[in-house]
Amino acid sequence: MASFTMFGKAKPLLTAGTGAVTVSGLSGASFTSLYIQPSKSLLSTYLAFSRAAGTVGADQVYSASLATGIAQPLVFSVEGCNGAGASAAYIAFNKLIGLDMFRMRPDGSSPVQISVSGPAYFFNPAFSPNGQSIAVDGGGEELWYFPYTGGTATLVQSNDNALGVSWTPDGNHLLYISSNSGGYNNVYETALTGGTTTDITSYAIASSGNCAYPVADIDGVTYAAQYTASGASKSQIIVGAENTSSYLSITPSAYSDGSPCFSPDGTEIAFYRSSTGGAAPGIYISDLAGTHETLLVPDPPGAGPVADLSWSPILGNKEFIGSGGSFYTTTANGFLVSQNGSQFACLVAFGVTTASTATITSSPSTSTYQPLIFTLSGDSINKFGWTNNFYNAGTFQTPPTGTTSVLVTIDAQTGQVDLVVDAQAVKSPAGTSVAGGNMKYTGKFTALYDGTGKNLAPSGAAEVVVSPTTGKLVSFR
Repeated sequence: MASFTMFGKAKPLLTAGTGAVTVSGLSGASFTSLYIQPSKSLLSTYLAFSRAAGTVGADQVYSASLATGIAQPLVFSVEGCNGAGASAAYIAFNKLIGLDMFRMRPDGSSPVQISVSGPAYFFNPAFSPNGQSIAVDGGGEELWYFPYTGGTATLVQSNDNALGVSWTPDGNHLLYISSNSGGYNNVYETALTGGTTTDITSYAIASSGNCAYPVADIDGVTYAAQYTASGASKSQIIVGAENTSSYLSITPSAYSDGSPCFSPDGTEIAFYRSSTGGAAPGIYISDLAGTHETLLVPDPPGAGPVADLSWSPILGNKEFIGSGGSFYTTTANGFLVSQNGSQFACLVAFGVTTASTATITSSPSTSTYQPLIFTLSGDSINKFGWTNNFYNAGTFQTPPTGTTSVLVTIDAQTGQVDLVVDAQAVKSPAGTSVAGGNMKYTGKFTALYDGTGKNLAPSGAAEVVVSPTTGKLVSFR
């Protein structure tokens, strides 16, 4: 089998579950690639933004749930953090007023400084559509981009006014702000290779005011920007079509609005409204006609203004197994995938010497529960691993030569791997029912790993007792 796609595309042969947790598995072939389609719960779920210094004393980076509107600080530093460019896997931000570039997971975990040579500053970071590059206003009127892992940045243009940057949907061009011949700040488009630039600002406003924070919609033609008419002190959000006279002010009020960003499907737009004109300040969401506005994130008392709004993108199918896999980077001969409801919960993969001998068997089931205990087997298991996180790499083990079985248990509440038992020989591969309704497995077990990869029995074990209703380890000796 060349490839396999999970969650809606196809289902493996073995399927079991309990409550919200469903476990699917397939074995006995050479899986050169496996893709998992993310569930709705892993799609576009939040807005990332930075908030200027208020009562907190320094700029900070936040994430706000699109479902609840509750904002959580992701980075708190007296050094001051801003910028909030979001990709499917990371949020980019800077410290020390744009001098140092960082990335972190969407939940604020695993912050990593990105080492980049070239730009003097890292303002308004924006991820490319594929998440592999970051563009920034580099200070000194320069526009740059670089790999999200760091390295040498590429200078795109030297006429950038450092008022925001975004990518076109094809990932080959950037939108940014520069001054036209009349001295007004307009929206320009440029190829990543630099060279000729195009003023795409709608003709009707091209020389009547100043634009800032441009963003491109998924159609590659529509753009949005913050616009302030000449001589005015209040800004509004405009949506226009490139190189035409067509545009629409979706916030033609007495208020002041800025920092727009499109939803991933292009049907909505988020923006920040200040308290100017007596408005309720906060982050709003509107349709593209401006006819329906909703206050999603009200400003807390004493808060500073919001900038760098970024709508979390929709995840595409992710390759987990295969030469390009993010988890198991080689051919696998069997795998288990667990879902908690519709959400990815875990993936287990293993390889054997002879592909056709790879099998997955499950523990007995009753009318009250479905299997949560699985035995992976083959003529000789040469590698196995598991991951409990859609984004992160997993844990791998190379068992002793002659290992023929691996016992895996799935937590009934979370759907994640709770226990992995490395067995050179199993006397009772199907398990034996014991007191309390638990299952006892006996044999020569060389290691017992918990879900994090910690070996609970470095000296091995001869007996393992597991609950078939919870998937949790009860005891071992």
